[in-house]
Amino acid sequence: MNGQKLGELLMDADIITKRQLAKACQKQVAGDKRKIGEILVELNYVTIEDLTEVVMEQANKAKADVEKSKRDLVLSQQILKSKTKPKPKPVIKQEPVMETKPIDISQDAVMKTKFALDVKTIIAAATGIASLVGMWYMLQADIQEAKELPSLESLYEAEYP
Repeated sequence: MNGQKLGELLMDADIITKRQLAKACQKQVAGDKRKIGEILVELNYVTIEDLTEVVMEQANKAKADVEKSKRDLVLSQQILKSKTKPKPKPVIKQEPVMETKPIDISQDAVMKTKFALDVKTIIAAATGIASLVGMWYMLQADIQEAKELPSLESLYEAEYP
């Protein structure tokens, strides 16, 4: 019963009072050889169904505790196994070291390389240049227009002498 006595279980379930349990215990002390449950039933403090229910609840709790401890044991063993297994070390592939020749960046070497210009590239460059020139002329026109505007002082000269 997981260390708890029947009387305590019945009191925890509010089936009997402490005074009723004390009366049953006094009968046992006086020489009654029966178990406490039998005495409580004889005194009409509990029924057999009450006793059965309390004992079954306690058994279910004990069973749940046992199952939990089994799960805990299995989990702790799995954790220990995973900790003791050596972790695989990553394999580092070393590529063979090849001697590379330095790249010649002299002007002659650069000029000897072939430059291939695609027609699309040339058209895109020409379009970009044309749009930049158009924007430059627009800015010049805006600047000229701003120069021809009257000054702020001349606008408010009549109102604020």
